[in-house]
Amino acid sequence: MDKNIIDSSGRLIPLKYKIPKERIGIEKTLKIKGIISSKSLFSNAFKIFLENLININDELKEDIENFSSRKLTDEKKLETLIEGSIDRVVDQEKKEKIGEKGIKKIKAEILIEFKKMRKKERMEQFNKIKDKSDSMLQLLADFNENRKEDIEVFVIKDFYICKNCGNLISINRFKKTNCPCGETINKIKNVDKGSISLLDDNVEMFFKKDFWLEYGIDYMLQKNSFKTFCGYSFLGSSGVYHEIDNMAQKSSKNKRVACECKNKRLSLKDAIIFNNKIKDLGINNGYLITTSSEKANIDIEIFCDNSNIKIIDSVLEEKEEIENIFKKM
Repeated sequence: MDKNIIDSSGRLIPLKYKIPKERIGIEKTLKIKGIISSKSLFSNAFKIFLENLININDELKEDIENFSSRKLTDEKKLETLIEGSIDRVVDQEKKEKIGEKGIKKIKAEILIEFKKMRKKERMEQFNKIKDKSDSMLQLLADFNENRKEDIEVFVIKDFYICKNCGNLISINRFKKTNCPCGETINKIKNVDKGSISLLDDNVEMFFKKDFWLEYGIDYMLQKNSFKTFCGYSFLGSSGVYHEIDNMAQKSSKNKRVACECKNKRLSLKDAIIFNNKIKDLGINNGYLITTSSEKANIDIEIFCDNSNIKIIDSVLEEKEEIENIFKKM
């Protein structure tokens, strides 16, 4: 039989499946493997930890983008700007009294002060970035200690910054170049180096797309002797593939279940889409699962009752309920 077909070994119909591109190999990456095997994955503490981590990481990425994209005015343009400023505030008579040498001295002093101010501003920006990075490191360390875990979620990026003006020279590796401030960057001693921790791209996707919740449900199903398929797409009778968050079966009991996981309050649209999927796949046991404590409105409840879909809300607080449901199947 095709290796991409679930062989029911019973009265259940075989189902052809494929793995969505964004899921291919994700379970094999070390950081994701560590998260999936976490004992705390299916908990409110993990959800709160994720929300805080993602919020800080989003702010951090925006700050880094602003810091990286800000262009510095080069030395010659600065001199021209300073000269223009002097022309606006110093009349010809005063210029003649000060003399050419005096004007040059004033320009040089203004330029030096301006560069000092610019570097100070840039380093303050970068220090704020470092502070946010450090707060994420602390958040992870506290979570790991409190939950007796050892998950890793970050990648480290090295920032190389011109010592003369605070301009960002490069990220991740040192490069020789000429800084807009006029400094020749040809030795590592010409730059300051700072390390920033950010969420790994795969980890960020795993968190933001709520894969963590799907794998939490997957674990609960496996605990109750189901063979599971997390995040696969299955071919329906219509000829269309449907992505199912959790598909599981017990061939010996001719049981097959499908779960749709939501990290928000349920909507009627969620229920209708899920119902269309499981009908096309010939599945009779559907579970619409949410972390939200807000009860589904009456329209959704009626629709789900008529469609043989069970709603489980507050799932992270009602783990025993879902455990008992799967245990009885």
